[in-house]
Amino acid sequence: MDDREVTLLQEIRDLLQRSVANQEQVLRANDEAKRHRLEAKRLAGEAAKAAKEGEDAAATALREAREEATREAEGRYKPLVVRSEASAALVAAGAAVTDKDGKVAADRLARLLRLVNLDEVDVSDDGVISGLDDQVASIKADYPELFAGPKPPPRPKADGADRKPEPVKPKTSAERLAASLGG
Repeated sequence: MDDREVTLLQEIRDLLQRSVANQEQVLRANDEAKRHRLEAKRLAGEAAKAAKEGEDAAATALREAREEATREAEGRYKPLVVRSEASAALVAAGAAVTDKDGKVAADRLARLLRLVNLDEVDVSDDGVISGLDDQVASIKADYPELFAGPKPPPRPKADGADRKPEPVKPKTSAERLAASLGG
């Protein structure tokens, strides 16, 4: 190996090391964000408990009605939102859910959606969904056969019909003059 090849190999090794370091940083940041979300939920629960202790009967009834309405709304709409986002995430990750015509096959997508744990996915008040990307990545790692690899180029279709030769176009006067001068 000459010096140039050695230099290129060292650069490639350095790039791979930086890539691994970046992936580790992303994983640490995701873990830290998860810890912060759980801590925020715990603190919100403690704040709600403290607020319950200092209210009168009317305020208690109003708070309980709001909490019930919120739980009902979340119970009704959260699964729809999460399933919709999970479907989009699975298709974006390359899930093999299309049929021969290139249309999404609902039964294949439904089988993949059963692998997503909806309880581990959080939807914030502003609509940000967290926890879904991790699940899609783990499903893709655990079941690689359910995700399409690169698609092969389409093969040309054989046609056994007789083909007529292309008609010969008459030459223009400029082409005839050029041919006679050019030899």
